[in-house]
Amino acid sequence: MMQQCNEYEDFEFGVLSEQEIRLIMAEYSRQKLKESLIGPLISTFVHTLLIVLAVLFFQGEAVSKNAHVEITKMEEAPPVDVPHLLLRHQKYLHLSLRM
Repeated sequence: MMQQCNEYEDFEFGVLSEQEIRLIMAEYSRQKLKESLIGPLISTFVHTLLIVLAVLFFQGEAVSKNAHVEITKMEEAPPVDVPHLLLRHQKYLHLSLRM
């Protein structure tokens, strides 16, 4: 059991220098930054293009006023007796509050 541990001690794991590792990490960080920015940039460009095309090609129709419309003032509705309605529907309110 002790021999197996000694065999691994002879093997050298640090093949790359510290500077090479930092260069690899910096390149990896740049690549991840590019990947995370490409999606939103493409989306922003496509949405801007769609808005510009919509403004240029889609135009609304002009609506003329309808001369046949007449506006009149309606009479006010009589006041509603709320306590009377609550007493009238009390059993329904009581059932709905239990559920």
